[in-house]
Amino acid sequence: MLLHVSYRHIGAFTLLDTRPRTDINHQAQTPEQRKRNAKFAKEQSAKRGKPASEIKKKQDFKSPISPFWLGEFVSSVTAEGYGWGGLLKIGGFILGFVVFGGLIFELLSRIFFR
Repeated sequence: MLLHVSYRHIGAFTLLDTRPRTDINHQAQTPEQRKRNAKFAKEQSAKRGKPASEIKKKQDFKSPISPFWLGEFVSSVTAEGYGWGGLLKIGGFILGFVVFGGLIFELLSRIFFR
């Protein structure tokens, strides 16, 4: 165990403080963490000293669902004669299923898997 050694002055006395250190990370980095940390450090050092206009921005998050498929879903619901109200009903049904399904699952897990 690593000890934090420092001196505390109390009045005329000097005490040796040997409390365990809490600011030390005791776990070693995995090779993957080391590689990612090196990549991050390289990116940060490349940014240093440059104006904000020169720094390359990260790309925005790209949705995993194509806008085409979302449009197809909306157009199919509205084309079936349900209109936008039908789309809201379907969205409400999905939201209710997620919320109440989660509540039921939580209740069952508390009863059977204490």
